[in-house]
Amino acid sequence: MFFRVGEGRKEGEYLETNEKLIFSVKGVVHPPTHIIAFPKYVPGDGRKGFRKIESLSESYRFLKENYEEYLRFDPVFNRVLAEVPLTKVRRIFSPQKFLQNLLGREKRDRVEEDSVNFVKMVAEHSSVSTLDVGISGSVMVGLHTENSDIDLVVYGVKQSVNVYEALKMLVEEKNSPVKRYVGEDLGRLYRFRVKDTQIPFEKFVQIETKKVLQGRFNGREYFVRLVKEPWETGEKYGEEIYFPVGFVEIKAEVEDDSESIFTPVRYPIRNVSVLRGKKVPIREVVSFRGRFCEQAKKFEKIFVRGMLEKVSSGGEEYYRIVVGGDRKDLIIPL
Repeated sequence: MFFRVGEGRKEGEYLETNEKLIFSVKGVVHPPTHIIAFPKYVPGDGRKGFRKIESLSESYRFLKENYEEYLRFDPVFNRVLAEVPLTKVRRIFSPQKFLQNLLGREKRDRVEEDSVNFVKMVAEHSSVSTLDVGISGSVMVGLHTENSDIDLVVYGVKQSVNVYEALKMLVEEKNSPVKRYVGEDLGRLYRFRVKDTQIPFEKFVQIETKKVLQGRFNGREYFVRLVKEPWETGEKYGEEIYFPVGFVEIKAEVEDDSESIFTPVRYPIRNVSVLRGKKVPIREVVSFRGRFCEQAKKFEKIFVRGMLEKVSSGGEEYYRIVVGGDRKDLIIPL
């Protein structure tokens, strides 16, 4: 397959392999010969002959039991990751291209129509071009049902900030069709998230009710991912090497929350107290999972549980915590 520059290497894009497995791309830094992505839809008894993979642990289990060749030890991240060789990619699904296709259609089903209307509202209130926005998820690959949610992706730092500010305004407007999660929505979301993230329900509700990157639009659930363009990250595969050290638990203070809206998410921290694990200076907390966006604000004290990594970059070394790879991983305000 012929790849254009950057194709298949952006958060929100999906890949279909030769075996008709559909993978979701994760992050913006990838090996030159592979794409880091996790199986999302695989052949099964569901819609159009596919079933959905519901959790990260299920993704790894499915690959280990059925397609172990997609589990690769990555020499930069120094861990086994789900990685798709470029030679195995049959098709790339682009959220941006799909949205433009949707906008040009005369006939759309209810999920597609709600997705388009949500995009138009967000674009209007943020002054962001629809060219910088995409629709991902089950709708993009034609596997949605009547109850499917809206999976919106915004690309670019400036565009993302504008959209975030617009959503903050929209959820506060009295008659706005954009609403935060409340009541039973939070219970249902908790039952889904707890498969991958153990957290007390009371703390979960406290955190999730403040978020605007998820909620309902005209009654339909939505989730928004804000993603930097690859050239905006300043990261290139191999320039930094990551060495897992072991699990740690810390208390710390959030130094800056300006990166808390993006996927991947980053929280610079200070005044760190290591409760369990290796006692070293820790610079930041990062996660490649959107559920940890908007998790904490600047100056808030937080409890973090995750994998301690040593990062080697241009002769400099520092430590960070990666959250989201294990069910026990957490970022919670204290």
